[in-house]
Amino acid sequence: MQKSSTLEQELENLPENFIIFLLTKETEESKLKILNYLFKKGETSGIYITLDKPSKTVKESLIRNKIDVEKLFFIDLISGTATLKPETSKDVFVSTPSNLTEISISVQSAIEAMNAKNKFLLFDSL
Repeated sequence: MQKSSTLEQELENLPENFIIFLLTKETEESKLKILNYLFKKGETSGIYITLDKPSKTVKESLIRNKIDVEKLFFIDLISGTATLKPETSKDVFVSTPSNLTEISISVQSAIEAMNAKNKFLLFDSL
């Protein structure tokens, strides 16, 4: 519990413009806390890049944890290799995780489509 409260304290003390780089074994809980914090900051939208789970699975988990997935664009680096089709216009399946050009273009397109004042980019793993 102390780790959780420490994370929350650190998040509360961030300046207006910030970058978070977080390495943790408690990835799911930490991601949820960060997403909750970022969405509390007001007009916020983000890009969620998933490297180890299909975006559909990630969305289901976020919805169960009351995260508004409508505020997120998903760049899925896994499902494209299985020839699945994106569910919405906010879902992008990259053909392979090693295609950095496609990832970069997808991120840039998502940023341009966001109307929110606050924007973030979250990688679910490295």
